[in-house]
Amino acid sequence: MRRSAPSERNEVLGIQGLRANRNLFQIIVEGCKPIPETKLNLDGISFAELFTSLRDVLELYLFRRAIGDDIAAELSKELFRLSQLQKLNLEGNRIRDAGAAALSKGLAKLSQLQHLSLGANHIGPIGAAELSKGLAGLSLLQHLDLYECDGAGGAWDRHQTV
Repeated sequence: MRRSAPSERNEVLGIQGLRANRNLFQIIVEGCKPIPETKLNLDGISFAELFTSLRDVLELYLFRRAIGDDIAAELSKELFRLSQLQKLNLEGNRIRDAGAAALSKGLAKLSQLQHLSLGANHIGPIGAAELSKGLAGLSLLQHLDLYECDGAGGAWDRHQTV
């Protein structure tokens, strides 16, 4: 089998292999290379296509990817496709109040969500208030992590159990 030179996208996720894997329950994407603001997909595949292929995934870790508010908003629009998602980690992604507000809408549709990590972002009181609206109806949510979120106040600077 001929192996192509690895690109940043292919090193992060072997998308072609993920499409065929029906037993996959956890996806981890970690790193300090940011996803460019103008590129809203991985390896030419949109979040919509990726999440449709992986609709049964239980855990999604997209931490330290520096996605920012615009990509957080795009991600939020497609989260409904991950109807079985129980854990979502978006730590260290430069998400601010606008991104938190956008995520709130998508998070509200994740009825199976039990664990949400948004620590080390730049979510202030406005973003935290917006998040609370989206999380209010998630009866299974047990753990909300907002440690080191700028401006959120002392109550947010530690791990929270809901």
